[in-house]
Amino acid sequence: MLSSKTSRWLGVVVVITLLVGGSAFGEEATNSFPAPFQDYRILDGGLSRDKRFALIYPRQNVFDDPNNWSMGLFLVSMEPFRVLTQIPIPDVIVKGSGSYSLNWYTDSSFILEDDSKWGARGVFLGMVGKDETVKIIELSQEVRKALTQTFNESHAPKFNDQVDFIFVNNGQTRWFLGNKNEVQIDCICTTDPKDLKKDAWTVRFQGVWDISKGDFTSRTITRLPKVLYYFPNAK
Repeated sequence: MLSSKTSRWLGVVVVITLLVGGSAFGEEATNSFPAPFQDYRILDGGLSRDKRFALIYPRQNVFDDPNNWSMGLFLVSMEPFRVLTQIPIPDVIVKGSGSYSLNWYTDSSFILEDDSKWGARGVFLGMVGKDETVKIIELSQEVRKALTQTFNESHAPKFNDQVDFIFVNNGQTRWFLGNKNEVQIDCICTTDPKDLKKDAWTVRFQGVWDISKGDFTSRTITRLPKVLYYFPNAK
């Protein structure tokens, strides 16, 4: 199932969500591209506002070809067609068995959130320059770096063997490009999304990422009782 909606807050052009088992192809998916992308379509809602750029997504037959090196989600320039970069999200998401949201902005910047069961697995800021050079910043990784010391000092058990903690979407999570120079972030991270462990580690991270400086200009880390991300008004 594919759902899409347009939001008018503060310059956001479009928000789309690809739900588990859904198709990414919509009315915009009518373009033909040169090899090896002839079997790609434009993601529904993946066309920038000025129609100069798009995120393209493969058909099922591309997934079924083990020798197809181009499988993935790509940012492209439309006229003339040119691949600008591949978006570094897992194949499982590209194949439609996960979910993600995409926010386009009026300057053709975008924020792509690759979602897992509990919340964001990765959040990417994409910016296209006047010469079509592309800069991709993995904002979620920057938040992880900012939280590493706090997590280590807590001595809490890791979420699993692969990651120390995960992002949890409590309905108030915010990854917002406020202007051309900064991203406002408000998110929750935890080692226990099921709220079962007595030694769980859960925090709220609020920060402003300065794009030009490549760093946070402000950040606040608040330790939370683990119940709060399910019930924000709980005491």
